[in-house]
Amino acid sequence: MAFISDGISRAGMLTGKTPKLLNVYINTSGACTNRCYMCPGRAAKTHNKPMSDSVFSTVVQRLAEYDFDGNLHFYGQNEPLTDPNIFKRIQYAKQRLPKTSLHMISNFTILSDSMLEKLLQMPLDRLVNSIYALDAESYEKICGRPNYIKAITNQVKFIKRWSRKKKYPFLVFLIDSEHNRSDQKFMEWFLRKLPVTKTERSPLFHTRNVLPRESSHHNFGICLFQNMLINGEGNTSICPFDHDCEMFSGNILHMGIPEIMNSRDARRIRCNILYKKGSRYPDFCSVCDYANENKMLYFFLPQDKIRRKIQAAAGFDNGFSQKQFRTVSVNSDSKIMKKQVWFDHIFADETHIPETIALCREKFVKNG
Repeated sequence: MAFISDGISRAGMLTGKTPKLLNVYINTSGACTNRCYMCPGRAAKTHNKPMSDSVFSTVVQRLAEYDFDGNLHFYGQNEPLTDPNIFKRIQYAKQRLPKTSLHMISNFTILSDSMLEKLLQMPLDRLVNSIYALDAESYEKICGRPNYIKAITNQVKFIKRWSRKKKYPFLVFLIDSEHNRSDQKFMEWFLRKLPVTKTERSPLFHTRNVLPRESSHHNFGICLFQNMLINGEGNTSICPFDHDCEMFSGNILHMGIPEIMNSRDARRIRCNILYKKGSRYPDFCSVCDYANENKMLYFFLPQDKIRRKIQAAAGFDNGFSQKQFRTVSVNSDSKIMKKQVWFDHIFADETHIPETIALCREKFVKNG
């Protein structure tokens, strides 16, 4: 039987079935410290409840029974550090799920010194810090909260300590927004100076109609065959941006992973989007840049590279391509060590980090 490039058979796609789960997103805290204008959580109609210990242990148990070897993401339109048990839960997951890669994203707004030291010791496979601007005014316009000083101070402190241990890959992403674009050259210069694993300036994607975008009739959510979001009550969705679990596929407290993946609800939703252009879910795939354009090409062209070229030539390019991710820096350990010397010198005084960045900007502008 022929398979498409994502590992899903054509026959399986037609019936809404999926063979393998790749990503699980869990929102353990149900809260965030920012109110970012581009966050798909803004489209939510309800507030997520914090995940109890019993629900979390059941999630881990179900994944262990499934022998999960994909990626477990400790975030879902929330700030993971608002969960008082997040560090214990990461360690527990690592013990019970040795084949699983543990990922986490944080904005660092509430990262205290004691939390920083604990975070450095976590058995993570990847940690991402999202920053949004390098000045207070732009940060607040993007994030909706005056958290710039706390966020940037905690970021610099963490980078200085992480660069000495490098226990896991640490990535820094800076959002490319209309509110910070005037500072583009300085932001890219600053990112290149960071002694971290990798830095990127990422575009804002259209997710769940949060950002304006004309609906497309060609979008197909191939990602709906590979992802699972789990909220604090154990409800699951096949879309990681589905804060309210509108694409409900089952409850983890009552069903195993294989049952949820190919439940009647999950298969019905996938088929609705495949055959009916997602008419029952207008706020998801048809307005999301993470969905794939022109679904029929998946049946005719299994080769991903060829399919993307034809999509772009036909005007079906949805913008979700590596070309839009402008990689600023990928650092080896030796590069990190060299950058660490400069970074430690510039930020020797950790009590005035925002002021130091402002001075760096002045010198950068002056020197052209």
